[in-house]
Amino acid sequence: MTSAKDSKKVNFTDRISKKSATRTTNDDAESQTKSTKTKKNQEKDEDPVIAELKHTLVNKEEECAELSSQISDLKGKLQYCKQQYTTLTRNMETIQNTHKQDMIEAKEYAFSSIVKNLLDSVEVLEKILQNNSNSNYEDLKKVVEITYNNILRVFTQYNIEQIIPKKGDMFNPDLQMAVSVSQDKESDDGTIFNVERKGYKIGSKVLKPALVIVVKNDIEEETKNDK
Repeated sequence: MTSAKDSKKVNFTDRISKKSATRTTNDDAESQTKSTKTKKNQEKDEDPVIAELKHTLVNKEEECAELSSQISDLKGKLQYCKQQYTTLTRNMETIQNTHKQDMIEAKEYAFSSIVKNLLDSVEVLEKILQNNSNSNYEDLKKVVEITYNNILRVFTQYNIEQIIPKKGDMFNPDLQMAVSVSQDKESDDGTIFNVERKGYKIGSKVLKPALVIVVKNDIEEETKNDK
C-alpha cells in the first residue's frame, strides 16, 4: 500500500513538472514573438533602394517568363513558315520543269508542220536516187544526192530521226503502220515481212509512220471460216 508520505512526494513532483512545462511553453511563445518583432523591424529598417530593386527583379522575372512564351510561339510559327516555303519552292520547281518541257514540245510541234512538207520531197529524191536504169540521169542524181544529204543534215540538227524497221522485227504500231499482210512460213506472225516506206519522228512525236507489210500465216484459214 502507498503511504501518505509517498503520495505527498508524487504530488510535489507533478507540480514541479507542470511548472517546468508551463515555463518552457511561455519561453517558446516569447521567443517566437521576439522573432516576429525582429522580422518586422528588419522590414521597417530595409533600405528603400534594395526594396525597389527586389520589386524590379520580380517584374523582370515576370517579363522574362512572358517573353519566353512569346519566343516559343514565334519558333512554332517560324517552323510552319519554313515548311510552307519548302512546299512552295518544290511547287515552283515542278512548274518551271513542266513549263520547260511544254516549251520544248511546243517548239518540236511547231517545227513538225514545216518538216512534214519536206518529207514528201525527200521521198521523191530517194526514188530518183534508187532509179539506176538510165545513165543519162547520172548528173541529175549527183545533184539530187547532194540535196538529199543536206536535208538529212538539217533533220539531224533538229532531232528528226528516220524510222527504218527491218524485216523480221516485231510490228510496232506506235512507229509503224501496216498497209498489208502476207504469209511467210519462215517468219512468226506479227513480224515485219517488208518495209514499204521509211518513217520519221521528231523527239517522241511521230511525223510519218513507217509503212510495212506484216506476216500473217493463217490468212487462208480465216478466209475458209468466213465462207
